[in-house]
Amino acid sequence: MTWATTAIVGGTALSAGGSYLSAQTKTTPGRFELYPEYQESDGARKKLSRRLEEWGGQPGYGAISPDWADIWERTQRRVKQYYWGSAMGDKGLAGKVKSSAAARGVSDSPAMESLLGRMGITEAQQLQDLSTEQGLQEANLSEKGRQDWITEMFGLANMKPNAKYIPEKTEQKYPGVGEAMGTIGSALGSYGSGKANINAQNSQNQWLQNMMKGSNYPGGYAPSGYDDPSWY
Repeated sequence: MTWATTAIVGGTALSAGGSYLSAQTKTTPGRFELYPEYQESDGARKKLSRRLEEWGGQPGYGAISPDWADIWERTQRRVKQYYWGSAMGDKGLAGKVKSSAAARGVSDSPAMESLLGRMGITEAQQLQDLSTEQGLQEANLSEKGRQDWITEMFGLANMKPNAKYIPEKTEQKYPGVGEAMGTIGSALGSYGSGKANINAQNSQNQWLQNMMKGSNYPGGYAPSGYDDPSWY
């Protein structure tokens, strides 16, 4: 077998081994992986959903509202005590004015009656202002409850399961020593079988060539049709 034939067969074997020894690339695409769900979390979400639905039907949307009637009653009582006194002995502003007028001997004057009348008007104005302020406080509390309720509803609607993102991963795997040697050995075995076949073929060709050139043998034998010297 010529060196060219040996190179071709040997190169084939080494090529087979080399292709096997190259790294094998594996790419895993990125993905989301959900965390395990806890029974307590699921129960809390259901409970919150029911509570928000219940609050949506209330005037204050679940806001804890004070007893506005009691507040108004106590406010009126304090204003009245300030101007007119109380049963506990507090004379109030009007009592103090009367005492001062009596000390000066003018308690029955028309000016005293006019002054007491103006006190009543001032009291009514103060009570009106306090009533308006209390109404604003009630409205603000209700609006704050509504805004908090809407925020909680949006939070519940946009609630998503907890998850983590695993990015894309590329791995390269090389064959083990045993696998590599087995593959190369198989390739070299194929090379040896090919070499034996080529040697046998060369011997057969040489024998036929000698037979056809019979004039080179003793006796000058040559097969019919091959006695023309120009053929060989």
